[in-house]
Amino acid sequence: MRVLVNGCFGYRNLGDEAILASLGHRAARFSGLDLRVISGDPEETTRSHGMAAVRRPIVHPFRPWRPSRFADRIRLRRMVRACDAVILGGGGVLVDVFPNVVANYLAPLDAAQRMGRPTAAFGIGGEHLVHRSSRERVRAVLGRADFVAVRDRRTQRLLLECGLHEERVFLGADPALELWDLLGRGDRAPAAETPRVVLFPCAYLGRDEREEEARRSFWVDLAGRLAAIGAVVRILPLSPRDRRWVEPMRARQADAGGTLDAEVPPIEACLEGIGTSDLVVAEKLHGAVLALSAGVPPVMLAYREKVEALAEESDLHDWCFRAGHGELLPFALPDPAAVETVARTILEDPDGARQRVRASVDRLRDR
Repeated sequence: MRVLVNGCFGYRNLGDEAILASLGHRAARFSGLDLRVISGDPEETTRSHGMAAVRRPIVHPFRPWRPSRFADRIRLRRMVRACDAVILGGGGVLVDVFPNVVANYLAPLDAAQRMGRPTAAFGIGGEHLVHRSSRERVRAVLGRADFVAVRDRRTQRLLLECGLHEERVFLGADPALELWDLLGRGDRAPAAETPRVVLFPCAYLGRDEREEEARRSFWVDLAGRLAAIGAVVRILPLSPRDRRWVEPMRARQADAGGTLDAEVPPIEACLEGIGTSDLVVAEKLHGAVLALSAGVPPVMLAYREKVEALAEESDLHDWCFRAGHGELLPFALPDPAAVETVARTILEDPDGARQRVRASVDRLRDR
């Protein structure tokens, strides 16, 4: 059976790539199941995941005077016709801050439904569907899907507000939550005498340079505070966009202590870095998800509601701080001293913190 998988794949965002890796490892358990991925970079997707991939078609908005839109519509129908089913495979795809994003994510499902193919959505997330057209499209396409599972209750409420029936929207978890086990990593090593901390900042795409500088200063200050209490600090970018912070922070980080990676690491190398750490401080959602997957306590800085949702779903809200980017949440920065205090508490009782993480992950997986 050939299944076409759509999502935000092929852009070297390790959160989305972790979702795809999880789907691929799950699919490998079933004989005869062949995944074909819609990707922004098919060659990179095939090289990284060993899956056949096709270039993402852009069909919305339709522009009759642009031949490429005609070609993409024809290409979409052909790729759907060549498969037996189509799934929307996770990630925060239901956000219409940018026009037509939701329409393009749902287009393969819509085309498949018109051809009578089975469709499903797994582990999807959403926030702020502000355009009426997006809500109507979500209601129409996901309302016709054979199965819909979301990663958090906020997304579930969003779909119900769009008009989907409650009995058709199931509550699940982020697909990447099981990646550590799917890769067969097993139990983590005991905590080291010298604590190791991984930081996952998110590049702030603000219009105000002062706010951007304030966020960079926050991360350098936090890294310095953690280094001062004896932690080995490592800063990792999870996407190419986050790399824009590397050079501005490099000189300042040398004074603060720790190391800063200039490149986005491969998924397995990123998981290895997380798995050998004692604490993760994550502004990026999947920095926290991968930490939970590896059994590592995450301190979450909620730059968007999806991070707050994860903290609520995992019952780790006391490890979460509001850190809005001004895009979907008002600009805010936590007090570095408050974050340091929570980090100290976790590092002083690593066994208790890990036990709490395991309980949270089990609760999420069992839904």
